[in-house]
Amino acid sequence: MENKISIIIPCFNSSNYLKETLNSIISQTYEIWECILIDDGSTDDTWPIIKYYEKNDHRIKGYQRPSTIPKGPSACRNFGLKKCDGNWIKFFDSDDILISYALEVITQKFKKDIDVVISSLKYVDEKLKPLDKKHKYISDNLIEDYITNKISYYTFTPTWNRFFLENQMEMFDENIINIEDWDFNLRMLYKKPIIVFIDEELILYRKHSLSLSKEIEKLNVKEFYSEIYARNKHLKLLAINKQAEIAKLRNYIIYRTKFFIRIFISEKQRIPYSAFAALVKQSFLTSNGKCVVKSFMGLFSFLLFKKGYIFFK
Repeated sequence: MENKISIIIPCFNSSNYLKETLNSIISQTYEIWECILIDDGSTDDTWPIIKYYEKNDHRIKGYQRPSTIPKGPSACRNFGLKKCDGNWIKFFDSDDILISYALEVITQKFKKDIDVVISSLKYVDEKLKPLDKKHKYISDNLIEDYITNKISYYTFTPTWNRFFLENQMEMFDENIINIEDWDFNLRMLYKKPIIVFIDEELILYRKHSLSLSKEIEKLNVKEFYSEIYARNKHLKLLAINKQAEIAKLRNYIIYRTKFFIRIFISEKQRIPYSAFAALVKQSFLTSNGKCVVKSFMGLFSFLLFKKGYIFFK
């Protein structure tokens, strides 16, 4: 069906917000859509909620992640792509909200030669109260600014032409559990898609408040490994496609690695060897001798006194 939008949502223990999300989709003024929900092994009421909505609206289809594919949103999105039949694809999250006329505004931009339509969003808190933060998503230096997170699309602001996606070698990298959207969108940008931007906030994006203890739980060693894997992946890709300065990504890796290390130090945890090694390596490759020296001073300070935060600022 022409201009049918497939909305793909991975869900894991999403019962607190999933009803609001689905209600925002059902209430769309544009009605030619389907919503593919993939439950990623939830232990709360996520699956019963999915089945309830599936029963009451034929456009909603629920699946449980097969045991044969890895756990995580990337694998669930890839699975959802195989189950959908729309000619436009919108990845979405299970706690965000579509403004009631969002799909109608987006479809007005659809043309056969358009690869992706990208809109803006409004940052809100858990209770949908607006936050004092502006979404930056348009740039004259698109790839370089996306690499360094000066602009962001997340997974849900783009709506992709299915034909464009089907011509790519790789969809979501199932080895990445952190910043998988950064990796996916960046690889799509390398292919020079024809983009239409909509200067309108069509999505309410929940920013959940996190204490430092919650932050360290989220940004754990496993997630750090995942992020470094993703960044290193793009160092290799940039060396081939030369679409941005590699030094810009190296410097951003240094910045992010220092961020992780400061959190570990604040929690009096060990500094993971991989984090320290990544920092020293990228500092050396960017000829940043000062950072190399400060890194070793910070490491020794932490090993001897459980301090050293200042050396990684």
